[in-house]
Amino acid sequence: MPKIVEYPRASLANSLELAEAVSSLGGSSTVPMAAERLNRKQGGAFTALISAATKYGLISSKGGRLTAQETFRNYKLAYNENEKKAALRTALLAPPMFAAVYRRFEGSVLPVEHFEKLLIREFDVPEDQASKVSSYFLEGLEQAGLIETGNKLIPLNDSDDLNADADPVADRETSEVLGQSGTSARPQPGQHKSNEFAVTFKGPGLDSTIVIVEEEDLEIVQVMLKKVRKALLSRSSDQ
Repeated sequence: MPKIVEYPRASLANSLELAEAVSSLGGSSTVPMAAERLNRKQGGAFTALISAATKYGLISSKGGRLTAQETFRNYKLAYNENEKKAALRTALLAPPMFAAVYRRFEGSVLPVEHFEKLLIREFDVPEDQASKVSSYFLEGLEQAGLIETGNKLIPLNDSDDLNADADPVADRETSEVLGQSGTSARPQPGQHKSNEFAVTFKGPGLDSTIVIVEEEDLEIVQVMLKKVRKALLSRSSDQ
């Protein structure tokens, strides 16, 4: 099989921390600003972290400026554990090498006992990096819920329906995020001021009002619109 050398040099967990730092700085920041927010020194290790977060699709890096990407926003704004795992799965399998390894062993047992040797021999990972890259992949599998007892990789089409719109557990968790009345954690409908904006979503599995106080609230509206669009597309395909 062809050699693939596109692997991250930092863990998914640490890359998420970097993306969160960038997000907290308005969604875009310079490298020094992000390093300062994480209380880390700029250097080779931080450059490797930026490269990894980029490979995971969590941020983009251009002209010395870092910008949070949709995959991270989907993770940050997830209403429930299923949506969060869907974003983690997307991030973990974004690096070409990780995707290739997963496809090869999907539904089978990952040979953990000689996984490092496999990375060196078949994926051109340098010997001094194999242990770290192996741990990054295994830790990421655990985070994304893609590995089970016995180190078997769960097939994506057999794993939890990470995008289910009508899942009762997901609906309950969504309600918990938005508030017991089905509204956002912002002021309740009728309580918001006349100069504030509010958007109400009503439909199958939806009964939510988002009061828009900050720009970040618009991202929540976008997530809700995506759920509506997905439901409409699913309905059209069934007809």
